[in-house]
Amino acid sequence: MSALGAAAQEPVAEEDAAAQFELAEQYYRDGRYEEAAEVLARLAESIPDPVLFYNLGRAYESAGQLQPAVQAYERYLTLAPDAKDADAVAARVGRLRERVAEAAEEDARTPEPAPPPPVVSPEVVDPGPARSRAATAAPWVLVGVGGGGVVAGIALVVSASSRHADARAERVQARAADLDAQSRRLALAGNIAFAAGGTLALAGLTWGLVRLRRDQRRRRDIAWSPRGVHF
Repeated sequence: MSALGAAAQEPVAEEDAAAQFELAEQYYRDGRYEEAAEVLARLAESIPDPVLFYNLGRAYESAGQLQPAVQAYERYLTLAPDAKDADAVAARVGRLRERVAEAAEEDARTPEPAPPPPVVSPEVVDPGPARSRAATAAPWVLVGVGGGGVVAGIALVVSASSRHADARAERVQARAADLDAQSRRLALAGNIAFAAGGTLALAGLTWGLVRLRRDQRRRRDIAWSPRGVHF
């Protein structure tokens, strides 16, 4: 079964076609090419418009699915043989067919992977001071991770605010509702990331300060004498 036939599950109602087409455009702009292709494939099977098949070919090609892209472009040429860009699209189909053939040849030439080497039990080595250094750095690693969560939370909240502004400026009600829903999801994720990151950073900072005070007390307990160091 071709990729186009596999994507056709249920006919798309005409009143939903415009919204689905806008959704596919948004997916494509966001770099979500496979999702754009999935939406366009359903539309193209229900509404065999040449433009839909051309856009479907672009989505498949951008997603690296070359054979389905060839099929979509060929359907476009079948439905619109006199289109102004028919020659350009036919040339694109030829180039894609060459790439498909080259990929098949490359797969045929690729040797089977060698068997894995025998498993050898490693020697147990006492890490000594390295373990102590890792343990000392652990609180500050936690602070860094928490700080990253805080930054991510701020970025998500800023993005949510931008989506909310776009929703208020959008004239199409369905699109505005979608943008508003995205804004709420981003705001929620941002608040969660900010809270979790702040908690981790505070815990790491507290842990690190406690370790620093303990190490300082240990150093103060060391007494120097001509015969050496006494604890």
